Amino acid sequence: MDSIPVIDTHQHLWDLDLFQLPWLDLPGMDVLRNSFRMADYQQATRNCPLAKSVYMEVNVHPDLHRQEAEYVLALCEAEGNPMSGAVIGGSPGESSFTGYLEEFAGNPFVKGVRSILHDPDRPRGMCLTPQFKENIRLLGERGLSFDLCMRPA
Repeated sequence: MDSIPVIDTHQHLWDLDLFQLPWLDLPGMDVLRNSFRMADYQQATRNCPLAKSVYMEVNVHPDLHRQEAEYVLALCEAEGNPMSGAVIGGSPGESSFTGYLEEFAGNPFVKGVRSILHDPDRPRGMCLTPQFKENIRLLGERGLSFDLCMRPA
């Protein structure tokens, strides 16, 4: 029987030599406190009939969103790996979001933007502001998804 090809729609990779992930400093994250690069992913999925994967941002320090996006989009373009798209990190509540999004306009690998709403550094109710809502509308107008991550109340 032929195996059914798998599309991993929520692939996380990180390189701690390149990016700071503040959440890795939290208690209980010791097991994750090392780099997990494409070679590691390919080794971990070697027995899976993996056809494609879509990168999901990993909550890098906000100052590094652009660098993270550029890093993963370069992986999407590279031969020899299954990554065919990316949901990049971004902050729709920020006034700079429109310009940030414009930098990636037309890139066929950008599928959407994700924001971590439960981050303690983000103001409560941020997603209810006119700026945030307008930027979410902008994503829809561009055919991009908005993925959010939040803890239950």
